[in-house]
Order: sequence, then C-alpha cells, then structure tokens
Amino acid sequence: MKRTVKIKLKENNDLIETIQEYSKVKQYLCDFGLNKKSYNKNKLHKWTYKKLRKLYPHMPSAIIQTARDVASETLKRTKLKAKNTQQ
Repeated sequence: MKRTVKIKLKENNDLIETIQEYSKVKQYLCDFGLNKKSYNKNKLHKWTYKKLRKLYPHMPSAIIQTARDVASETLKRTKLKAKNTQQ
C-alpha cells in the first residue's frame, strides 16, 4: 500500500532559489553528458565538478553530486529509449 502525505509549506525564497539552481545544475550536466556521449557518473564528476563549484559556490556539494547522479540516470534512460526505438 502506498500513502501520500501533503504538507503545505510557507513560501520560502531560499528554498525556491535552491530548487531553481538545482534544476540549472542538472540541465547543465545532462547537456554536457549528451555532448560527450557519456552517462558515467565518475566521468561527469571529473569533467564538471570544479566548474559547477565555481558557478554555484554557495550550493552544497551534496546537492551538486545528487544532481549529477540524477542527470546520469536521466541520460541512461534516454540512451535506453533511443536503443529501443531503433530496433
């Protein structure tokens, strides 16, 4: 059985900013991975981490790493879908 709990949050500008920056980081990583034709988390980290830390110095490193992991999984799904449509 699955349960869903709805929690109303007061508008928090810091939280909204963090979510928007997370989305930008994830999109950057997805674009970078597509250009390099790689979805490997370690390679994405090696290629992009220092630049992302400079672009988003106040973003916690754990959030950047989570965005990298999510972007990697997104790229894997995209690659798998592309293979399935070609067959």
